[in-house]
Amino acid sequence: MMKFLTLTIGMTALLGFSNGADAAIHEVKKGETLYRIANEYNMTVTELKEQNNLKSTIIFPGQKLTVKDPVKIHIVKKGDTLYSIARNNEMKVTELKALNNLTSHIIYPGQKLVVSIETKQNQLELKTQKGYTFTAEEPNIYQLFSVKYSNFFVRMEVLDQSAKLSDLRKHAETYLKPIGKVTEVDRKHVQPFYKDSNLYVIASNSKITQSIVVKEVNGVLIRFFFHLPNMEESEDIVPALLKQLDTLTVK
Repeated sequence: MMKFLTLTIGMTALLGFSNGADAAIHEVKKGETLYRIANEYNMTVTELKEQNNLKSTIIFPGQKLTVKDPVKIHIVKKGDTLYSIARNNEMKVTELKALNNLTSHIIYPGQKLVVSIETKQNQLELKTQKGYTFTAEEPNIYQLFSVKYSNFFVRMEVLDQSAKLSDLRKHAETYLKPIGKVTEVDRKHVQPFYKDSNLYVIASNSKITQSIVVKEVNGVLIRFFFHLPNMEESEDIVPALLKQLDTLTVK
């Protein structure tokens, strides 16, 4: 997720980010894990391991890891204007000026301008019941599942806040079509978890029921993929899953 912050180049140096580089160094602190570090720098664990030639997930305090530099710098070239730089980085001129504390449109060759700062991913948390596991698969992707019947699970994905509902509906219909007839559910007479959803689409056959729900949690748009086998155990497992999802929060 890209977010523009009013920071000067001097401040980025103060924060320890390397100007103009694609990578920075992170020194491992006690209690940190590869997942936590990857999440902080908008990387996957696989990317972090590959970038540092790690064969396992074992790290230790004081170890230095190469990570993505969250600050992107543009070095002004002859002929550049604030408009051309902003356009090439999908920004507005006002955003570019605010990001660099510029009070005029005057820039000069060799000047370093911050064009974006990548912020860390949102983290999801919920209260799990005995017999269930909630885990982070990758940054922005989580899964809640039954330990005994692991084929009962809900996968959660944090979405870009600019995502269009029409596109999400089309994706849901395409994803669910192989299962069976796709139906958008009327949220007037459903369980509490579904009532405030933006989208609730379902499909089923004799073996399985799958559904996709899109809703906001703490102002963050999240897509839920439900994978529910048509088994007798679903009478207990489905209500338990929904009860746990009702405790979901975004940090």
